[in-house]
Amino acid sequence: MDSAATTLSSPAQPPRGRGRKSGKVPRLGPGGAPALVPVVLVVVWQLATFFVSESALPTPLATGRAFVDGVRDGWLTTNLWATLQVVLAAFAIAAAGGLAVGVWLGLQRFWGDVLGAPLLWSYALPKITIFPIFLLIFGLGDASRMAFGAFHGFFPLAILVLGGINAIPRVYLRAARSLHLSRWTTVTRVVFPAALPSVLSGLRFCFSLCFLGVVLAEMFGSSEGAGYELIRRITLRELPEIFALALSLMAISLLLNLLMLTAERRLVSHGTATTRRSNR
Repeated sequence: MDSAATTLSSPAQPPRGRGRKSGKVPRLGPGGAPALVPVVLVVVWQLATFFVSESALPTPLATGRAFVDGVRDGWLTTNLWATLQVVLAAFAIAAAGGLAVGVWLGLQRFWGDVLGAPLLWSYALPKITIFPIFLLIFGLGDASRMAFGAFHGFFPLAILVLGGINAIPRVYLRAARSLHLSRWTTVTRVVFPAALPSVLSGLRFCFSLCFLGVVLAEMFGSSEGAGYELIRRITLRELPEIFALALSLMAISLLLNLLMLTAERRLVSHGTATTRRSNR
């Protein structure tokens, strides 16, 4: 009885970790660390300028001024927009061709086995070595840049789509044939939902390599675009302008890749949730 009275009269102890200071440093949330990466890079960049001459490495301030001047004068935005237009056109061509070839090889087991290895060999080819062929066929201008960029993005998309379809359980395709589904219905209702992660990843890699191919084509055979302007500024040794243009290309590519990655995750999660509801 006395022990019970003592227990009732004693003040309740607060839960552990509440109402008192733990003395621990709060950790950054999931989005805190990525947000600090640009700040850390700029700090390291500024510190590096103290050990390297400005003729070899411009300061972040000088690069920022060059960026502002490029936007104000128009040379930066004009060349970036010219490049982005060609990249989007090349991506559309590569996406259409890569999806078509990947689906066809995935559904035709014989041709997939025959042409799968040459497709991988062609992807391993250093593509810049055959750029003169594109110049001979298409000449200087948007056509050669577009074709070279699409050539870069076509192979990874076709390979990933082919691999994604080969990973589909064959019982799905046998069930589609037993239900007498048309080829179009089989592709849209069976193949694409099952191979969706591979298709979306392939589209993202396709865009990145189309971007790379277009910039390379502009560097070696064009009279406009970000690649052409980059080579021109390198010839003039205008380092702040070079860094401003290169960082702008990196920022655009990273932003578009993040947007595509976000869309990819949402589509995959939505497809997974839809499949679970249909299996109940």
